Amino acid sequence: MTNNAELEPVDGSVYAYQVSPHENLVYVTIAGPDEDKPQIVAFDAEDFRHLDAAHKELRAARESLPEPDPAAILKILNEKSRCDVFTHDRVEYRYNPLAGEWVAWGRVDID
Repeated sequence: MTNNAELEPVDGSVYAYQVSPHENLVYVTIAGPDEDKPQIVAFDAEDFRHLDAAHKELRAARESLPEPDPAAILKILNEKSRCDVFTHDRVEYRYNPLAGEWVAWGRVDID
């Protein structure tokens, strides 16, 4: 017998949904803990208010995070290999071994 109090984490990827206006519910088929057994979950208006509040909180938290420095990230990832060139957000960066730093070389989306 399994303990129903223990919850398994689910992916939650949405496969499909069906709106049922006469019941005031939305049925959503999501990925379950086993990829071969999706789960159907019903949401009402109150559930959507909670999900909307969680979405706003997630957006606010994401916007408050500082932008990562692509040069610092690449330096950490490639410290030993010293890859000399990488592109991030349409800008090509090159490593200057004399100065020991990454330099923005130019945009790659223009000629």
